[in-house]
Amino acid sequence: SMTPLLLLVSALLAHPNGVPSSSSAPPKHVFIGGLGYCGSRIASSFHSSYPECIISGTVRSTERRDAMLSSPPSWLTGSVHVMDLDDSYTGLLQDGVADLVAASHVIQTIAPIADFDRDPLLALHGDELSKSKALQYVGYISSTGVYGDYGGDWVTEESELRCVDAKSKARVLAEQEWSKLESSSSTIIGSGDDGP
Repeated sequence: SMTPLLLLVSALLAHPNGVPSSSSAPPKHVFIGGLGYCGSRIASSFHSSYPECIISGTVRSTERRDAMLSSPPSWLTGSVHVMDLDDSYTGLLQDGVADLVAASHVIQTIAPIADFDRDPLLALHGDELSKSKALQYVGYISSTGVYGDYGGDWVTEESELRCVDAKSKARVLAEQEWSKLESSSSTIIGSGDDGP
């Protein structure tokens, strides 16, 4: 079943400005940074709505890519790229960068890397992505951790960001960096969607 996060992401991808428009063309190519638990479900949901759309993205290892390609999910209509964040921190190979900058929509689910405190797609490929002529929308999947401790009080999108831990502060920076990249962007705060 669809979680509220996945429903929200699907709606935002379909109508990035929040308003359906008869002049809005369906997205042509979605690139998902992180085809893990959330990313795969976002891809599946998106493919259900836009079966003609190319959906591609990243995984963290050659083994994960090979496993995904050995029995490809029905939503995988594009390529799966290894984003090296562990061994050499080099990110995507040239074909992956080309796929990223060809995307009309980019959804980032990968958390900032603790050692570098930056969003890995932007840290490694932000320059190329900022020059993309195809990019129409970016969505960044963040965490409720950015709000910090409210002692059980309600938190809304307008609440002050009180986080004190490095991981949440890195997410706040990533939210800000992604919003500067594209005028049509959304930060989606996910709660409880990290996986089983």
